[in-house]
Amino acid sequence: MDKVRIGYVDYDIVPNTDKKLDGQFIHTDKQITISEGLSPADKLNTIIHEILHGIWYHWGLGEQIEKPKKAEEMVVTALANGLTNVIRDNPQFLVALSEFAEEEEWHEKDTLIDA
Repeated sequence: MDKVRIGYVDYDIVPNTDKKLDGQFIHTDKQITISEGLSPADKLNTIIHEILHGIWYHWGLGEQIEKPKKAEEMVVTALANGLTNVIRDNPQFLVALSEFAEEEEWHEKDTLIDA
């Protein structure tokens, strides 16, 4: 997967050059960066984490919360870790989600981009 659409924006998924971070959501560059060399579990967790930052940004969640940066990282980390565990512990989960998405009319809107 080279791209993902979050909200109205297509983000390129590119290698991360900041060795201090496993990944980063960069709205201004329309990028999500992911460090190379991560284990499969860490890569999955990082991409989920960065997509959740994108959702946070696009749906204005920080505007509703006092101390939004601290809250954002706490919420995004908790949700990414939880989703990573659900996916790891339930191998058929993603298959089922994909099947459910195929059944819906909104699937035609090209919400996930395969490059």
